Order: sequence, then C-alpha cells, then structure tokens
Amino acid sequence: MSKTGNSVKIEQIRWLQKKIQEKPILSDKKVCIIDNAETMTTEAQNCLLKTLEEPPEFATIILIGTNENAFLSTIKSRCMILKFRPIEEEKIKKYMQENYQMNNITENYLSMCQGSIGKAIFLKDKENQYNKIIEIIENLNNKNLIEIIKLSEILYKSKEEIYEILEYMNILLLKKAKENSLYTNCIEIVENTKKRLDQNANYDMCIDNMVFNMWEEIN
Repeated sequence: MSKTGNSVKIEQIRWLQKKIQEKPILSDKKVCIIDNAETMTTEAQNCLLKTLEEPPEFATIILIGTNENAFLSTIKSRCMILKFRPIEEEKIKKYMQENYQMNNITENYLSMCQGSIGKAIFLKDKENQYNKIIEIIENLNNKNLIEIIKLSEILYKSKEEIYEILEYMNILLLKKAKENSLYTNCIEIVENTKKRLDQNANYDMCIDNMVFNMWEEIN
C-alpha cells in the first residue's frame, strides 16, 4: 500500500484491515507493506493500532518510512524498529552511472539522495528543482522578505512532493546550524509545517508562515 495524494488515509487502512483478515491461499503467510508509512494521518495511525495489537497469526505488517518522529508513540511501541544504514555516496554514484548513464553527478545531488538509491532514482530529473531549495536556504540571511518569497515560488508549485522537499530543507538547515544555532530553530519551523500539513491546513498559508518565520528567525 502506498499513499494517495500527500498521505496514507484512514480509508486505505480500513481496506488493509479487511484484506489482512482473509487467509492466504498460496502460502501459510501473508505480508502487508505500507510504503511511505510516515505520511499516515493521525486518524489512520490510530485506526491501525487495533490490528497491530492483535494481527492474524498468519500476517506480518511492514511499515516503511524515513521519519521515525512522524509516527505516534503508540505505533512505535507495537513495532520492531529496524534501521538501515545509508548507502555510501560512491556506490550510489556508480549505480546511477551504470544504470541511468548519469555522468555529471554533483555533490548536491548525492547529498539530496540521503544514502538511498530509491531517492536517487526519484531525484535524477529534479536536481534543478532542488538547487532552488538550496538558494532559498543560502539567502535567508542576506535577502529581504519579498526576495525570499519570490525565491520560494518553487515551494508553492511542489505540493505533491512537499514532504520530500521539506526533508531536504532540514538537511540543509542542519548543515547551516553547525555554523549558526539560529538555523536549529528553522528546523523546528519546518517540522511544525509538516504537522499542519498533516492536519490538512491550507497549503499556501502553511508555506507562507514557514517562509516568513524562517526569514524572521534568521534576521
């Protein structure tokens, strides 16, 4: 199961709960995978709790996610958490060269991949887009608010992939925070924006508030 739109919704979890009760036909086991599980709405996570507490004996449920903090503590307490180490950048570079003939791989691109081949494939045609995100973060402290808002146009146009973009913003902000602690507060601003988006707050207003608050924090 994967997300539709920006999140995994309660209706999808209810469908999974119905299907998981059906006994397997071709084997003794049934495996259900929820991809992008960190995008489950709060309602969806609460709905899933009952199944995690008392799954059918033949069933295994796997939640795949990239942000542990996005899960409710009640969900995490009922799961075995397995963490995978990031793949070395040189291996990602070699894989993309051999399989996608990418011969001009930049350090920024490798940074965006976060040690994931899947993300490398997803981002292979989006480097220019993500370079604009770099431009926003790099100019928070030396451009006025109007200029920053103009630079942030890419955020308003990227609703379908905003969570991936916000994750990348946090990577950049973490690097900046090593030089200036004010950027740490910007990470919290981004995380709060994710929460408001999860709660279906107005998209453009969420981006407005995030951009303004980050600019104000740095200046």
